[in-house]
Amino acid sequence: MSRYGSFNETTYHNPFKTGFDWLEFNQKWISSTGRGHFILAYDPSYLPKAGKKTPHVGHFWSGCAGRMCHGMEVGVAALVDVDLQTSFHWDAVQTPIPTN
Repeated sequence: MSRYGSFNETTYHNPFKTGFDWLEFNQKWISSTGRGHFILAYDPSYLPKAGKKTPHVGHFWSGCAGRMCHGMEVGVAALVDVDLQTSFHWDAVQTPIPTN
């Protein structure tokens, strides 16, 4: 970004040192944009991943492959606005694997 932008690397890097509450941001955005008639949708998504050093890599169901595959899984929650006939991303969480 610093190569093509008008700021140096530190200017882009510093805001990422502090956390950002995406869930609160999404909730405020959804409540200001939606009409209030929502249903909750959940979609677990498989992500292929090679290697053994990434946390929570294991075997998860892949609907595309129709079998268990090595990788990661992320659970995505969305609020579907029935009146607007659209969905809003609400939260995403990586599925942990049990440790023995």
